[in-house]
Amino acid sequence: MKWNKYRVLLVLLIAITVWFTASKIKEASFIKNEYSTVSVRYGTGGVNEQIISNALKNEKLQGNSDIPEVTAWFWIKEAEIKNRNFNRTQKVSVVITSGNMALTTPMKLVRGNYVYRQDKVGCVIDTNTAYLLFGTEFAVGNTVTYDKKDYVIRGVVRADYPVFLIQGSGDKMEYSNLELGFMDKERGETLAEEFLLGNGPTGNYVIIDGYFYGRIIYSLISLPVWLFFFFGGYEIFKIFYSYMNKQKPGHFILYSSILLLILAGYGFILFRITGNPLYIPEKLIPTKWSDFDYWSKQYQLIQNQILKIRYLTPNPKDVYLVDKISNLLLNTIVMFLLYMFIITDIHILRLKGKSKNN
Repeated sequence: MKWNKYRVLLVLLIAITVWFTASKIKEASFIKNEYSTVSVRYGTGGVNEQIISNALKNEKLQGNSDIPEVTAWFWIKEAEIKNRNFNRTQKVSVVITSGNMALTTPMKLVRGNYVYRQDKVGCVIDTNTAYLLFGTEFAVGNTVTYDKKDYVIRGVVRADYPVFLIQGSGDKMEYSNLELGFMDKERGETLAEEFLLGNGPTGNYVIIDGYFYGRIIYSLISLPVWLFFFFGGYEIFKIFYSYMNKQKPGHFILYSSILLLILAGYGFILFRITGNPLYIPEKLIPTKWSDFDYWSKQYQLIQNQILKIRYLTPNPKDVYLVDKISNLLLNTIVMFLLYMFIITDIHILRLKGKSKNN
């Protein structure tokens, strides 16, 4: 087989496309897992553990079936932690939490465990900070000092910035961020509004439906892969049926069955990796199909919400989400173009093959 420029280009395109697709799907999967709650960001005011406890008790008394799992936290941009044994100091961002600290910032646990709510002496640090303080990421069980208090490292995470996470102490400590986890994630934003209005945590706040944004990013990144799969399956069947008259009926049925099984198996693997490609959030489905302005209104609401997030006091979780939303259209277009280039190159090779045969 002669390797002309189109075959070389096809191999390069496939290699680049596979790499780019795998990296973006991995990134989108991380976003979908990280943003599974409804976030509340207080511009002024905040809540403490006593307010949260009273709110949850009130929800039970009212008989609400979907009582949220509440995590409260606040972020300190820069502080110092110290390894007193080696006399090493490192600047970090501090996340003080009441609840599930895994929900507070984009990170992946690589060693140990997160610190549970009642553990007031445990902490979690990132891998880079662990290397700088201890010379290894295997730092679980070691002690660091923050704000004149010693903390035992329970876990090590991989994050894009130096981070130190602990559980807050005291019912009076005020938190400016909430993460609300509902069973009915599709209605999470509506349920969060009802929860806040019904229980009176005061202050100026913005609600961010993380589940909605996480699923939208994941679905749109996965869409070009599925379109290429359906197009490829269609083209394969076209080629296969063009040779139908040259095959015996028994052979045709056998080969057709094998081809269907291969495509179904590939589709199943793709589904396991990317999930449902036809996911449409409930909030994007109008109650009346005659409401033609519905999507433009929803788009405007989303734009306004992103604008409000930009004007909030920045924290890594929101900055990361806004950055990925901003890059979503570009990444999706790049993926579409890469697959279109592959399809075009294959089409050129087929035409050249036909011209040689003629």
